[in-house]
Amino acid sequence: MFTRKFFKTAAVVCFAMIGLAACRPEEAGRPLDYDPGVFIGNKHATPLSNDALADLRQRAILQGGQPVGSGAASGGGPSTGGDVRVSDTPADKALDERLQKQSGN
Repeated sequence: MFTRKFFKTAAVVCFAMIGLAACRPEEAGRPLDYDPGVFIGNKHATPLSNDALADLRQRAILQGGQPVGSGAASGGGPSTGGDVRVSDTPADKALDERLQKQSGN
């Protein structure tokens, strides 16, 4: 009763149904070809407030991976404000020695 042709046809129909169901209506009509350097969004958008711009700048700093308080924008210097000298504890000396042995130098 069920032949290979029936199962192949059923499989094709199932994959077609899944493919069609996966298409979201909100993505229909979106541009698929982009021109470099050309903004295709809403050109009449309202400008951001100073508070929103400050929040975005702060978020960019946090996501950028650069610690707050270092770099040219903030004047440089250590971000922790603490002592930046190398420690002389035996544990730190042991770690330095181990690093030298593992680095091959």
